[in-house]
Amino acid sequence: MISIYHPEQNIPDPLLCEVFRFPGFFRYTTNPAEADFFAYPTHYQVLFDYSDHEFKQHGLNPAVRSLLHTAFTEVDELARRFNKRIIVVYLRDSTAPLPVDNAIFFRTSLRASTRLPFEFAFPANPRPLPSVAEHPAGTYLHWTPVPTVGFRGHSAPEHLHMGLHLRNNFNLLSGRLGLPVRLPVRYNFGYLPRRNAMYYLHRHKGIITDFTVTQAADIFDEKSRIQYAASLLRNAYSLCVSGHGNYSFRFYETLRAGRIPVFVDTDCVLPLEEWIDYRQRMVWVNESDVHNIGHRLLQFHAQINGDAFINLQSELQGLWNAFLSPGVFFKQAVRYLQLFT
Repeated sequence: MISIYHPEQNIPDPLLCEVFRFPGFFRYTTNPAEADFFAYPTHYQVLFDYSDHEFKQHGLNPAVRSLLHTAFTEVDELARRFNKRIIVVYLRDSTAPLPVDNAIFFRTSLRASTRLPFEFAFPANPRPLPSVAEHPAGTYLHWTPVPTVGFRGHSAPEHLHMGLHLRNNFNLLSGRLGLPVRLPVRYNFGYLPRRNAMYYLHRHKGIITDFTVTQAADIFDEKSRIQYAASLLRNAYSLCVSGHGNYSFRFYETLRAGRIPVFVDTDCVLPLEEWIDYRQRMVWVNESDVHNIGHRLLQFHAQINGDAFINLQSELQGLWNAFLSPGVFFKQAVRYLQLFT
């Protein structure tokens, strides 16, 4: 079993990193000479990115930063002294390199084209669905001749202003022709790919779309959250496209709910993708091929029906429970760490 240095520090439980939160996956030691790895005691962004408001959301005084700074400094110094790597968990939208030289990074947002050999995807932990919308395990939708795909969330509008419309159309055409040329587009990272996917799905015959574009304030509105959950559960397919970061919370919520993602790949990295064949279990569309998203969905839908459709939803929910949920991910991620021992 892999051993990790566990300093005897009084880190508040709400901030404790998953590496230490779920015992049983690692052997912990207070002797740094015995450890295979070191680990920061909390997520990297807690010390370096958290606002005072975020600390207060956990019921903590922002002054806890001084305790965290001491803990991080100790880990850095000991890891250098014993020539060991540090396990770093970073749950933020940025894909920029982090300034830790001897680390193994688990992070939510990555780009496949610029990913480093010691960077691995970490599953975004979805919020629980509202209790009024929760459904029992094993409640799945039956196959219907016409597939239904849902999306409720933020997106670029269907009608873009002229300059953005022209640049977006040029990039879509360039992708369709397989050309590498792209015009720069200043827009929230994932909102334009979401808009394009909805645009093509909505215009494809033989598909029922259940799309609602919401406002920023709806994120914190409980009624909107209930409507989001209802939309997720009543549609067999859920459109999953990156948002502010290059990953999708909706993707993990879809798996957890036992629904089938329609996943638009925007140069993404998914957790444990070396061992989980995601492409065979969902509708997978490269961003450059988004104009074919309706065809891909219908092609996928035609290949499964009856019990196979029910079984797929069950398998996807089981995949979340067995590999990606907070309590079990590191049991599987040990495979990554073994590459460095």
